[in-house]
Amino acid sequence: IQGDTGTGKEAIARMIHHGLGRSKAPFISINCPAISPGLFESELFGYEEGAFTGANKMGTIGKLELAQEGSIFLDEIGDLPLEMQPKLLRVLEEREMYRVGGIKKVNLNVRIIAATNHNLAEKIDERKFRSDLFHRMSVGLIRLLPLKERPDEIIPLAQFFLDNLAREKKSQFRYIDQETRNILRDYPWPGNIRELRNAIERVILIHDEEILRSEHINFLFDTQDHSPKQSQGILVPGRITLPEENFNLKQLEDEIIRKALRKFHGNKTKAAKYLGISRNTMINRSQNL
Repeated sequence: IQGDTGTGKEAIARMIHHGLGRSKAPFISINCPAISPGLFESELFGYEEGAFTGANKMGTIGKLELAQEGSIFLDEIGDLPLEMQPKLLRVLEEREMYRVGGIKKVNLNVRIIAATNHNLAEKIDERKFRSDLFHRMSVGLIRLLPLKERPDEIIPLAQFFLDNLAREKKSQFRYIDQETRNILRDYPWPGNIRELRNAIERVILIHDEEILRSEHINFLFDTQDHSPKQSQGILVPGRITLPEENFNLKQLEDEIIRKALRKFHGNKTKAAKYLGISRNTMINRSQNL
């Protein structure tokens, strides 16, 4: 599963695992960057008694065995240590493994689901990821677009988070008014689904009303970096003062578009009308801010 941070890769992995029903089989998740390379093999495969200094006297079961008959989710597999990659490839090919320090073969019936926000083709060129493992895993490839490129999903997701979080935190929130829907739909969501969920949770923690309104989400624009390098010229009604050299017209236009979007709380339709440009032009220009 390939996609930017926060696009919902683990949610897709769990959907694959559970299928049409609520599977009772184990779902084991491993965050690859969080495990030091020296511990990764024993974490994944487990180890036998006395396999190395400091090992548990009884040995231990690895995550692959814990996931028997179920799924193991390798999050951010692009950060999997290079020395582990051929060992994982062997598991994929042979469906068997040995614990560290063990001689007894363990047969595996495990679905392996991996996710990354990296471009693995680039990592292959940099010799940081094995091409054979990449091609073996790419048999089933799902690419998740950033949330801003899936605008039809924004409001259903926002309502879903509102319903669930309001129930969890015993809040009165039930509805999102139309103006706020427009703002949510037009906002670029650089943090993707995770940012959307966190924004809804923040509103619920701070306010307790029945309807989510535009004033509840003003913080979205306060936290964005809308402060590009200022040109030395100043734009004022009826007079423009230009710098002596290196005037950047696009930078000035971008700043005007940012200010218009902030003025109308991210509503591209209103901002476009205010500036006298088409909504399509506003959408195209705002995507590059």
